[in-house]
Amino acid sequence: MQMFTAMMQIGWLMPLIAAAEIIGGILFIFPKVRALGAVILAPIMTGIMLTHFTIAPEGLTMVLPLLAIYLWVIYENRNKYLPMIN
Repeated sequence: MQMFTAMMQIGWLMPLIAAAEIIGGILFIFPKVRALGAVILAPIMTGIMLTHFTIAPEGLTMVLPLLAIYLWVIYENRNKYLPMIN
């Protein structure tokens, strides 16, 4: 509960996360820009996973299927990510 209270006290954090989720989610819908949407959602998904693995494990039933979908999209678009790591 203290973590969520601390996040709410930082006034600009929640709107920033919401904007990244919305923009990344919209890009995630369209196949042409799906890889970009996955890159935008990477830090959000990491934060969600870490939160539910450490602080709120009761939400894992929702996070794990979302993680599977996210990893599948990254795998399907792996050729678009190769120039970033080469």
